[in-house]
Parts: sequence; C-alpha cells; structure tokens
Amino acid sequence: MGIWVAILRFFGLVEPAEEEVIDYPAPEPKPPPEPAPQVLDYKKEALKPQPVRIAVVRPELNRHGRVTFSLSVYTENLREGYILLVDVGKIVNQNREEARRIINFLSGVVQAINGRRREIGPNLYLFAPPNVQIKGDILRDEEP
Repeated sequence: MGIWVAILRFFGLVEPAEEEVIDYPAPEPKPPPEPAPQVLDYKKEALKPQPVRIAVVRPELNRHGRVTFSLSVYTENLREGYILLVDVGKIVNQNREEARRIINFLSGVVQAINGRRREIGPNLYLFAPPNVQIKGDILRDEEP
C-alpha cells in the first residue's frame, strides 16, 4: 500500500501525512589539538639566505628636460629592501643637472634609512638598504 500512497501523493490526490522528524543529538565539537611547542633556533633563522631583490633604474628625460618617472616609487622600493642600480648615462648626456638631482635625492633617501651608496662606475650607482652589506670596492687592478 505504501507505493500506491506515494503515487497518489505525487499526483496530489492524497494529502501528505505529517512526517515525523527525529532530532538526533548533535555530536559535541572536538577541541582542536594543542600545537606542539616549537623551539626556534634564532641563529639558524638569521643565517637563512634572504631573497635579493634588485631594481635596475634607467631614467630618461621627457621633451621638457625633466625625469619621466616618480622618485617616490624608488624611495618606497628602498624602504621595502630592494637594491637599486641606477644608470644615469642617458641623462648625463642631455642634462647633467637633472642627473645630479636624481643621485642627490636617492643619496638622501639612503642616508635617511641608514643604507649604503656606492659608485660602481661612471654614471652607475648602487643604492642599498641597511640590511644589505656591500663588500669590496671598484677594482682598479683589472683595468688594462
């Protein structure tokens, strides 16, 4: 008789009987397991190689003789730990004063964040944040 009633209910000929809903008790949530204590070796953490991020900057002048990029972007890069390699060779040929302003501005930024500045070659400068060590100097012995 159960199949016939189900068919009649399907076609809407018989009122559906109230179904009995049985509520089972919900399982109690288990507390998450306590994490095992971690022992950090700070010497190993300090010796881990940090990723080196380098930005190469080659500023150019627009037709009005001004720099085409914003120095604030490179200031933010230095603060985030990027190493800036600035090549002002194109600008020196066109406007020496503008090239000097770029180098002076970035030198001031590096000075403010206790970073380092090196002249790598003619019209090529390296600006590094404080967490980067620069070893050595320009090797004059290798030049012919």
